[in-house]
Amino acid sequence: MGWSDIVKTSMSSGIVATYWSLAKTAWIYIRSGTLFDLMTLRKGPIIAALYPVGFLILQLLFALLVAYGIAQLIELALPYLMPFALLIIWPILKDFRPLIIAYSPIT
Repeated sequence: MGWSDIVKTSMSSGIVATYWSLAKTAWIYIRSGTLFDLMTLRKGPIIAALYPVGFLILQLLFALLVAYGIAQLIELALPYLMPFALLIIWPILKDFRPLIIAYSPIT
C-alpha cells in the first residue's frame, strides 16, 4: 500500500473525522514525546510524517481567511448576513481533499 492509499483511506471518513484524527494523533505524539524523537530522524521521514499535518492546517487557515474576507465584504452591505460567510469553509475544505492525495510526497 502506497502513501497516497494511506492518505486516501484516512480521509474517506469525512472532513470532520480527518481533523479529529489529526488532533488525536498530534496529542498522542506530543504527550508521549514521539514528536521530539521524530525530529531526530533524517529529513525524509520527518517530511513524510508532517506533510499531511501541515497541509491540513494550511488548508484550514486558508478556508478561515476566505470566510473572514467574505464576512468583511458582507458586513459592508448586509451586516446581519455575516454568519453565512462561514458556509464557505466546508466547500473549500472538501475541494482540497484531492490535492492532499495527489501531491503527497511519497507514493
